[in-house]
Amino acid sequence: MNRCFITLEQLPESNTNPLMKDSAAQELYGCSFVSAQLGMTRKELLVEGRRFVKGISIPGVQPKLPMKVDNISKQLTLAGSDGEYILKPTRDGFHNYAEMEHLCMEISRALGIDTALCGLVQYADGELAYITKRFDRTPLGKLHQEDLCSLSDKPTSEKYNSTYEEAGRELLLATGAKVSVQCDYFQRVLAAYLVGNDDFHLKNFSVQRLAGNRGLTYDSLTPNYDCLCTEFYELSVFGLLAMPLLDQELNGEYSEAYEHYGYYTKTDFLSLADAIGIGEQQAIEVLERLGETQQKVLSLIEVSFISDKLKAEFKALVEGRYRAICAEY
Repeated sequence: MNRCFITLEQLPESNTNPLMKDSAAQELYGCSFVSAQLGMTRKELLVEGRRFVKGISIPGVQPKLPMKVDNISKQLTLAGSDGEYILKPTRDGFHNYAEMEHLCMEISRALGIDTALCGLVQYADGELAYITKRFDRTPLGKLHQEDLCSLSDKPTSEKYNSTYEEAGRELLLATGAKVSVQCDYFQRVLAAYLVGNDDFHLKNFSVQRLAGNRGLTYDSLTPNYDCLCTEFYELSVFGLLAMPLLDQELNGEYSEAYEHYGYYTKTDFLSLADAIGIGEQQAIEVLERLGETQQKVLSLIEVSFISDKLKAEFKALVEGRYRAICAEY
């Protein structure tokens, strides 16, 4: 497939980079002719990576390797504390995991969500891995950021011990009640539901304070990250989402629409919006914009690097979630 490892678009005939659109490579790596080929296998990279990352061999934990672009060779190489990129090798038994994470991130971008720059790279044996650019580094220094688990004064072990309503209220306080931030958060919860990401917990949302901000509140959410359909992997253990949507569900109380359909619909998402400070009309506009993206999202799935079988299953999932989000009761 002659498609870009970053945008999934067809490579133009005039393109000089064999695996990425020149413009996309320039944006992600700062150079259009960086190679997306790593020159070693996954196993070889993991062995080499032990010199840079402690605990890389812990069973059940996906390794994350710091990478940088060598300014002379223009090759991606392992890095220490100066790594500008994070490479996530696929774990054994998780077929098309890297390709799926990249696809879901591009879906996030297509939905209009500020999303971390990312792409695919290739091992020497042809297997693909997911790579993303760190967004906390700027020419002026490191940006201060904090995830919602920390903001909620919860240890990492309790990252699922909340609701999206409660987390949204924490976000409201942390950012000084910025409605634009609440709408962004709302849209990310919708995106997680849309792509079957039931591992979107408190540590997958972070706020950031931009350079020059000396106030007590945060400016915005960081770019979206760790957006992945977990429905087809062993990670999928929670159900529709990683946490209950609304506080009342902790007491076993669900909306009449949920009791009728057995899943979240427009009614539930409008209740969430109201609970976290978003007006009904603004929430409806977000839902309508989401509905308008269906064909674009399905097209991205079709041209992605996941298998044909997974494409068919993922399309069916996404189409079902679109119907659910738009369902009236």
